[in-house]
Amino acid sequence: MLIIQTVQDTPAEDPTTWSFQLVSGWLGSRSSFPTSSSRITELKRRGNLLCEPFKSAFDCLDGNLDCKYEELSCWETKEWDCQNGRVALAGDAAHAMPPRK
Repeated sequence: MLIIQTVQDTPAEDPTTWSFQLVSGWLGSRSSFPTSSSRITELKRRGNLLCEPFKSAFDCLDGNLDCKYEELSCWETKEWDCQNGRVALAGDAAHAMPPRK
């Protein structure tokens, strides 16, 4: 996922001045990529499999960036009483977000 966070110039003509957030997720553990630089290396490897402009966005990452590792988890879904169809979940509340095994 690629999100443009901040565009400093007006009109927005020079992408080199913009701030981005890159998010990538996969199943694994913190011990697989214990350092920020090992995570950057893995992001670049995975980014190389993407189409443009995502491939270039990941490839341009500075190896000295502070790359965070966040553990995500899911709760198992359970049947619930929808009050004969009068109560419903909608949007992101209706499904699990992180990857599942």
